[in-house]
Amino acid sequence: MIVMKQFWVLAAGGYNVDFSGVFDLAPFLVSGIKITLLVAAGSFTLAVALGLFVAVARVAGPRLIDQFLTIYVDIGRSVPDIVIIFLTFFLLPVAIGTDVDPVQAGIVALGFGSGAAFSELFRGGIYSLDRGQWLAGRAIGMSTPQLYRRVILPQAIVRMLPPLGSQTISLMKATALVSLIGVADLMWQGEAVTMWMSRRFETYTVVAVLYFLLTTPIAVLFNIMHSKLRVE
Repeated sequence: MIVMKQFWVLAAGGYNVDFSGVFDLAPFLVSGIKITLLVAAGSFTLAVALGLFVAVARVAGPRLIDQFLTIYVDIGRSVPDIVIIFLTFFLLPVAIGTDVDPVQAGIVALGFGSGAAFSELFRGGIYSLDRGQWLAGRAIGMSTPQLYRRVILPQAIVRMLPPLGSQTISLMKATALVSLIGVADLMWQGEAVTMWMSRRFETYTVVAVLYFLLTTPIAVLFNIMHSKLRVE
């Protein structure tokens, strides 16, 4: 019996598909997953915090604040992530007068762009609640912060869990872009393997499987949370 990890050759259209070398370098590829998860976790945290702040400020704040933050949302949703990453990595050091770590630049850039999308999800969830929820909270003497913390946001977050999960998966996939500024994430490690072995099909197939294994648990987790928390 042939062990796939050691050798697998398949003749297809004149090209010999051989995964053996890529499997031998699997630990090198897997080492990039740690950086990918670090960038994903950092940018997700920043995006949620920024998105929640923007959403609440636009809903509860004065019209001037809403108009100002709308500019940020439009920029974050319209400019490609790769452009934001390049601007953050190459222009931010000029603005602040010091070098920026590539990982930190990637986290800030992806958090900034995704924060705009997250803010619209939060805002949509808030507006989806019946006005009676607001009136009931006011009737029992809740302040605005208490109303948001105890009544509005818990219900809004549950309602928007499915789209929030989709946006989180998109954010995880977007982390591959930080490889373009020298971050040694999963994608960067994959590029290094292709340069060593010239086996692009095999390498990118393995990389695709690894990204699939990273994103699938996110979808499962959000589906479970939505099933457990939603109220019919």
